[in-house]
Amino acid sequence: KVHEGFKTMQVSRIDIFDRIHAKLDVLISNAETNYTLARRLVKIFGAGPYSASYLLRRCQKVINSKEAFGLELRYLKLKAKILRGSSSNVPFTLVGTAVEGPISPSPSSSSESVSHGMRDENKGPKDGVQELLKLSKHLRSKEKSCTNAIPLIQRLINMAYLFGMLEEAAVLGEWVVDIFLGFVESGDEAHKMSLVKSRIDHVKLLIAAGQKPRSVDVAKANVEMCREEAKGMPRRWLPLLAEALRNQSAAFHNSGNHEEEISALVESVDAHGRHAECDDGPTSFHSVHYQPDHLSSTLALALNDLSARFYILSRYTEAIDASKASLALYQNLVDTPSKDALPGLAASYETLSSSLIALENHDDAIAALEKSTKGYSKLAKDQPATFLSEFARVGKKLCDQLTQCGRYDDALKVLDDVICLHRDFIADDIPSLLADLAACLTIKSTKLCLLLRYEDALTAATESVSTHRRVTPATGAVKANLAFSLDGLAWSLHKLGHDNAALLNIDEALRSLSSIKDEVEPSCYESVKQACLRTQTICLAQLLRKEKATKVQMEIAKAESTMCQENSGMDANQVAELSIVSRGLHKIGSSTSHQLLLEKYPKLLDL
Repeated sequence: KVHEGFKTMQVSRIDIFDRIHAKLDVLISNAETNYTLARRLVKIFGAGPYSASYLLRRCQKVINSKEAFGLELRYLKLKAKILRGSSSNVPFTLVGTAVEGPISPSPSSSSESVSHGMRDENKGPKDGVQELLKLSKHLRSKEKSCTNAIPLIQRLINMAYLFGMLEEAAVLGEWVVDIFLGFVESGDEAHKMSLVKSRIDHVKLLIAAGQKPRSVDVAKANVEMCREEAKGMPRRWLPLLAEALRNQSAAFHNSGNHEEEISALVESVDAHGRHAECDDGPTSFHSVHYQPDHLSSTLALALNDLSARFYILSRYTEAIDASKASLALYQNLVDTPSKDALPGLAASYETLSSSLIALENHDDAIAALEKSTKGYSKLAKDQPATFLSEFARVGKKLCDQLTQCGRYDDALKVLDDVICLHRDFIADDIPSLLADLAACLTIKSTKLCLLLRYEDALTAATESVSTHRRVTPATGAVKANLAFSLDGLAWSLHKLGHDNAALLNIDEALRSLSSIKDEVEPSCYESVKQACLRTQTICLAQLLRKEKATKVQMEIAKAESTMCQENSGMDANQVAELSIVSRGLHKIGSSTSHQLLLEKYPKLLDL
């Protein structure tokens, strides 16, 4: 009746929703009725944040009841569906993560529903994900082998991964593995293959969550299983063995075991070669795995990984050979329907550029990076959640190379392309994308300062600072980056003659740094702090605050002299004091006094 009469009623949709909700609390106690009525209400009122909050509260009333597991699973599915609606401000799907089944946002709910949801206790999609994860734990304790739950678990993994809840995503990944383990004893080959793939996904999640030993153990168990199966059925199992080995190499890499990592990658390439022999008759391995005739994206990917690991071990010539072999395969694949070709091609060009840079072949490195950036740009437009960060990273790398070669205008154009694309797709609750955008703006500001374009640099620095402030949670690394952006903003202000405003930004940067001293790497902390102190000194000197400027300069000199105090025979304070006096005498042109000071303290001259 509410639905039929809605168009003629002079009351808001949310008020009707509130009235129904109040009545249901009194009248409805049966779980099945709650479920059915909740679905109908959501259909009428849309899947906005308010509806999501309503259903979270409504379902909690019966979730601990003795209803059948199937009904609880239906609740979880419905809650996930509504939560997806409340996440509709995220304008993309998460594609290419460790699991299949990416989330596609539901159509946006009405603006009225969204605005009224702000007065509800629902705090946003991330809080809803946490509620769903709690519910999934409850379900897991009751039923561990429900295959019907797998698509939903994968969706939850995707959501948890999207919102940075990596530990929870890894736990859910283990649940999928446990479900398939329960079926492996039957000897069914399909279940065994599903187990291998679920373990590969689980290893990726464990790596993302920082669980190094666990990721290595799971990867090793997976490889051993594939080896055993490949002995009897090589044609079917060798590709899976190759993939499991590449997965294992990633776990070794994450644990810092580079020799084992290289060994796993070489065996992975070998497995691809043996599979090619199974398909095409007896062919020697060495004539196969570098042959572009075998259009295998997984082989190309393994070769690219091998190139990257050779680069880490400074084996640059071998790295370049592997990259070229990978590129030959990808270039044959790029015009095919294979969805892996373009990402792989872009990654291979970037890997090749690293070795070329190490060998100081900058022209070829820039050419490779330009091709990589072009590929990632196309991918980022289609799949921003997966490829925007990669586009930003490779774009910054290209920008650095162009700058080193004196091509400043080209470097700025690359940065502008990255920034514009981020602005098109950025979402407030995706911290990594905000951080990428802010970093690119900071770099742009620095480049503009080098070109003496201080007004433009100020604009970029201001946007960088405001973007950094939007990144949550405010971790130590985020605060350090904010401090660095504030220093860039202060420098632009100083160059434009606004030293007082510059000092305000530097003060904020130093306060931010003082609160994170134990949260970031000491080298990072010191480098940002010294940059801020130098800018502060210059601004203070410009304002003729000589006494305070000298005090700050003393702090800088102390830091600079700490490393040499053991060799000098003087403590840090003495070295710093004499250093400042020496600099001061030199700057005011008192060369005689300067010379006398150096004669009195000859070790100062050595320093």
